[in-house]
Amino acid sequence: MHRSVAVPSVRYGTFGEMLRYLRRRARLQQRDLAIAVGYSESQISRLEQNQRLPDMVALAALFVPALGLDAEPALAEQLLELAAAARAESPASPAPSTAGYLPVPLTPLIDRAAEVAAASAALARVDVRLLTLVGPPGIGKTRLVLHLADALAEQFPGGVVFVALAPIRDPALVLPA
Repeated sequence: MHRSVAVPSVRYGTFGEMLRYLRRRARLQQRDLAIAVGYSESQISRLEQNQRLPDMVALAALFVPALGLDAEPALAEQLLELAAAARAESPASPAPSTAGYLPVPLTPLIDRAAEVAAASAALARVDVRLLTLVGPPGIGKTRLVLHLADALAEQFPGGVVFVALAPIRDPALVLPA
């Protein structure tokens, strides 16, 4: 005879507490989770200590599968709710604003006035729907985009959102992100 055991519903006070619990429940070290989601071990540590705001897109696309929550929608939803509470936004419909959607750069943008002007002019054109910056790693493409997004946010009625694609390893997750 098969006997099912009811698992008590546990509510966590913070996103970090629940993330730590779920990581341990999945028998993952911080390093293992970091590798699975494309974060550094220190980023996972800061998330668990509530010292870093969780990224809602990465959480849904990467953390939920890595923590084995695909088959446990109630736990996944609870984690997303705590993440949204940490970010002070609704998990279903965040307000269109740049607050909380753009990572804060650690350094100022230096000597990029020409690039800022050219990209701003291109984005102001009605026939331009997509602007792609290309170049080798480390030259400041992301830093430039963050500066532009912050400077031009008011020109976009729906707001500006930064979607980090670097942690995504499965091409099928690019469009959902």
